[in-house]
Amino acid sequence: MTELLYTPTDEEALWTLAPRFLMRDRNTNALSIAVFHMVFMFLLAVRHAIIELTDVEQMSEAALDERAWSLGMMWYDYEAEIGKKRMWIRETEQMRRSIGTAAAITRLMNGVYANCSVEEWTQYGGEPYHFRVTVFGKADPQTEKWARAAIESTKNLRSILDGFFYSDAQADLVLASKVRAYEHDGRKAGMEAL
Repeated sequence: MTELLYTPTDEEALWTLAPRFLMRDRNTNALSIAVFHMVFMFLLAVRHAIIELTDVEQMSEAALDERAWSLGMMWYDYEAEIGKKRMWIRETEQMRRSIGTAAAITRLMNGVYANCSVEEWTQYGGEPYHFRVTVFGKADPQTEKWARAAIESTKNLRSILDGFFYSDAQADLVLASKVRAYEHDGRKAGMEAL
């Protein structure tokens, strides 16, 4: 974080910077009090501005949202909780370097779901340039809508999402979001869409 070179704790700390002979005059003393008050308030405002612009861990939620917009983070969810927003802003550079890879999708989904697994077509015998995503967490239509849009903005343009699945780690159960197919120990039992 960027810090000010001198940060007084209060207005009286600024008095130590003033020459003593100026403080003996009544008018100069009154003027100094007003100036020190203004300087102290200005330093507080500058310190607050530095925090709002540079310190992701302390900046306000509005500053996080504005930072995401200025960085062009298409995957950013303005409705997410503040901890997730901080994580996305912190990892923006890694995301930009890895956009178009499975690692980018995994990093993005781990900000919302407990865990994520991205399988490329070679891992599950799919068509070339296809992939599927399995997330560990509860099914939520609004979060899934955001997740699908976020995947579209971070995946490689030629890649095609085959499926977005929910998994319950305790039951070893995978629930497909589109057709509600259940998979257990490699066997599938499909059901029609609800």
